[in-house]
This record gives sequence, C-alpha cells and structure tokens, in this order.
Amino acid sequence: MPESPKGNKGEMDSGTSKKIRGMPMTFQCLILNSTNYTIWAMKIKTLFNVYGIWEALEPKGDADINKNTMDIAYLFQALPKKLVLHVAHHTNASDIWEDLKARLFGADRVKEARLLTLESEFESLKMKDSESLDEFTRKISQLVSQANNLGSTIENKSLVRKLLGSAPTKFI
Repeated sequence: MPESPKGNKGEMDSGTSKKIRGMPMTFQCLILNSTNYTIWAMKIKTLFNVYGIWEALEPKGDADINKNTMDIAYLFQALPKKLVLHVAHHTNASDIWEDLKARLFGADRVKEARLLTLESEFESLKMKDSESLDEFTRKISQLVSQANNLGSTIENKSLVRKLLGSAPTKFI
C-alpha cells in the first residue's frame, strides 16, 4: 500500500508511492471542484484500481473494512474541505462516492446544457438595424463572458465572423 504522502502541487493535493513490478510509482490525487467531476472520477477509479481498493466503492457483497477505510481516506484527500464536511457523515466509501456523483455529475450535465444553449444563442445572434455597433458587441461580449465562466472559449475567428456576418449593410 502507500509508502509516503507528498506535498501540495497546484491542483494536485497529495501523492502516494507504490512499487509496481519493482518500480516505484507515485500517484497524486486531483482535487475535486465544481467543474472537473468526470475527469476526477476517472482518475480516482484508476488510482483505486491500482491499489486494489476500488471494490469498496462498488461492493459486490460485504466490502473489506480496511479497503473501505482506505477509500474514505483517499477520497477525503481528494476533496476540498467544504465537500469533506458535506460527506463526513457517511461511514461507507460507497455512500460518499454516490453522494459526490449525485451532487456533481448533475452539475457537469447542467454546465454542458448551458454551454449548448450559449452556443445556440451565439449562432442565432443577429444585429438589428436599430441596434448600434456598441450594443451588438456588448451582447457578443456577454455571451463570451458566460462561456468563459463555464470553462469554454469562443475563438476570435468566430467572433470576427459573427460580427462581420451579422452587421447590417449600412456598416459594411
């Protein structure tokens, strides 16, 4: 099992070492946040499989108490303090996992749906004849800002195309 914890590095919270086929391997836990659940879950699943403790999260019968305890310890390392407090009442790692999944997987889907809506709004946006260039660019800027807040970017090439393609002939 893990030999030594490592210190903090950017988004990574802690590292653990293990020898696999005689070679030392170090794994670091990505800290969960409101926008990275899917990647976080894949990385945690892989890490737990390497350590042979995944079955405590998705037990097919009675889970090993030591594996359950290790899973909880690793999950707590990979969670921000605020989320640890939300799931600390659970005594089974599988309950924590399901709670996190319910709490954050839905957030990913909502974010994706919102991004699709913004994309659609951007594509259908047209400048009205009565609208000034400043008003139209403000609308575009608001959409770009909302997309950025959701972790997406709209390329400058698309912005220029939208501006030139939507402007009435009196501006061209």
